[in-house]
Amino acid sequence: MGKLVNRIFIALLLFRWLNALSVKTYFDPDEHWQAPEVAHRYVFGYGYLTWEWDRQYAIRSFAYPSIFAAGYSLLKWLQVDHTDLIVSTLFHLASRRCCSSACMVLFR
Repeated sequence: MGKLVNRIFIALLLFRWLNALSVKTYFDPDEHWQAPEVAHRYVFGYGYLTWEWDRQYAIRSFAYPSIFAAGYSLLKWLQVDHTDLIVSTLFHLASRRCCSSACMVLFR
């Protein structure tokens, strides 16, 4: 059963990644303000934060943006932190990884 679950997860992950790289749609700006923009500010030291991230209120968790921060940090460390990689590709791939995990939870 373990090998089957791993194969299904890999298939779902590949599907989500291929989907992320092939579909070009409009993103609601809220998706950027609540994860990638926050991670960008954390890693690169600049960027806009909405009021939810202000220390006075601090009503958001850094758990979800940390997924993007890890990828941004890796790109920065490798010195390939180009806009196209940061804005589109990494955002799509990280988001689809989360979606694949959610699919696995539902599958089980």
